[in-house]
Amino acid sequence: MLFVIERGQLENRAGVHLLRRRRIIFGLLLAQMAEEHEVALTDPVQKLLGDSIMMPKSEREITLVDLATHTSGLPRMPGNFNYKLGGSVTATVSREGDQLLVQLPGRPKIRFYPESKVRFFCRKVEAAVSFEGHEEGRIKQLVIHQNGKDLPAPKTK
Repeated sequence: MLFVIERGQLENRAGVHLLRRRRIIFGLLLAQMAEEHEVALTDPVQKLLGDSIMMPKSEREITLVDLATHTSGLPRMPGNFNYKLGGSVTATVSREGDQLLVQLPGRPKIRFYPESKVRFFCRKVEAAVSFEGHEEGRIKQLVIHQNGKDLPAPKTK
């Protein structure tokens, strides 16, 4: 879906899917609109949607800056969790503020950005992760999607 801001209202232009590369254009347009005082980055998205479209209920209001920085869809995740990749290798998934980070042993933490409530993508490498079995907030496993393969990793902690 493509949303267009006209006269202070966010209007839905159905049928157009924003691909990852187009997110850069969205960010640039949003920055220009903020610079020209058409919107404020701290404006809640619901303000622009009006009464025609309702945002899902969340712990806090989602703002335009949340959309631009890909932090609006981050699910509640307490502390750190480890996921077994195979043998003795584990991946650590943590949340620091509004960031979801994945770290492999001996490697730096890599930030992932939300595509949905359960799937996240990485900008540094062509990879994504998704969480499965998250009913009642309990995640059972992480699945790493890379190079056309899906690698399940059960939660160990």
